Amino acid sequence: MNWKVATGLLPVIATTIFLSIVATRPRVPPEFAGPIQTACEKTPKFSIAVPQGPDTILPNGKGFEMNGFGWLAAQVCSPGTLRVIAAGDSADGVGARMDVTLNTEWLTSETFSSQRNVVIQIPKAGLLKLAFTNDVHIGKEDRNLHVRDLQFQGQVQ
Repeated sequence: MNWKVATGLLPVIATTIFLSIVATRPRVPPEFAGPIQTACEKTPKFSIAVPQGPDTILPNGKGFEMNGFGWLAAQVCSPGTLRVIAAGDSADGVGARMDVTLNTEWLTSETFSSQRNVVIQIPKAGLLKLAFTNDVHIGKEDRNLHVRDLQFQGQVQ
């Protein structure tokens, strides 16, 4: 191979490596389109913010059935604790992933293969988003996220 051709490929190879690393990071876009609670309330109400399509996220009692990519959102008025009870259906040996962001800052990812309780510290007031980010159908397997209950307890200020 010609040395000039090989050195000319270096930027292409570096860009490809960079993009493959960025593509594997949890992604929740900072833009937000959908109805959200804008006023601060002691008990924030989570809303379906960005569903992938009709019937992909459905309210279910105190929680939501997330059958496709999408986001739930609530405005929180203070730092506090989010308690989540959720279950997930696995596909290809991988459970359902929920990414948690506050404004545009990623806080954590949790994976659910069975029902479990998760406690997440929320560091400040802002727009709290919960996203189901790894929906897939593989043969007869259908990965879904079943959010049974969401409770936010704000700190007294």
